[in-house]
Amino acid sequence: KRQKGDSTHAGHKELSCVLKGPKSTRTKGPLKILQLNLNHCEAAQDLVAQTVKELKVDAVIIADQYRNLSGPAWVTDSTNKLATIWACGEHPFQQTMAKPELGLVRVKIKGVYLYSCYIPPKIDNELRAILDRKRCWIELIEEVNNDPWGRPYKVVMSKLYGYQQPTCLDQLERIVNVLFPTQEPFEYNVEHEEKEMIPPITHKELMRACMRVGNSKAPGMDHIPNIALKTAIQMAPQMFLDMYNRCLAE
Repeated sequence: KRQKGDSTHAGHKELSCVLKGPKSTRTKGPLKILQLNLNHCEAAQDLVAQTVKELKVDAVIIADQYRNLSGPAWVTDSTNKLATIWACGEHPFQQTMAKPELGLVRVKIKGVYLYSCYIPPKIDNELRAILDRKRCWIELIEEVNNDPWGRPYKVVMSKLYGYQQPTCLDQLERIVNVLFPTQEPFEYNVEHEEKEMIPPITHKELMRACMRVGNSKAPGMDHIPNIALKTAIQMAPQMFLDMYNRCLAE
């Protein structure tokens, strides 16, 4: 019950007084540690002091406390509520964090490092999103090894299509030289046999075949994108006609 004229909850003053003194007289043996999640409950936090006294523990690791109680034996995270460690025995803190972080606090008691970590439920969605992105990335890497010209190629090309095309003439010339390297003339003699004459490819047939090739289709072994090859044919159709007809004649 709330006392008349008192702005604090009943038992709050008594609990604060208890915190000022030792809760356990244990000085030998390993540390006795109690871990609690108070779920931001006032009644649960009021019972902590009584429980500590009965169990004679040296330290309490608390998550989601109701309120922060000041004092050298009480260390919390940056929010003063999510993660807390209470040195409730005879052993004081030997070391604490200079700057507590969100949901994490670390101390050293009797040569032992203790951590209190609390992750709010709302972080589950953020953590799930991070894991999903990592899983998708691993799957994409595996698909690259199995089928480099499948979905991974389409994903990469879809990202590249959004970039602005280069307009520098020197850069364009370098790109063309890389895509269409100049070959030294190669002359060789071939014994021609009497064969049936194959009609040459016409300009109309060349352009019709060019239009049937899809822009997004994966390139061949030369790694030249189809859209680049189609553009070259449209810019210099006669050169390609001569090349194709010469191949047919040989």
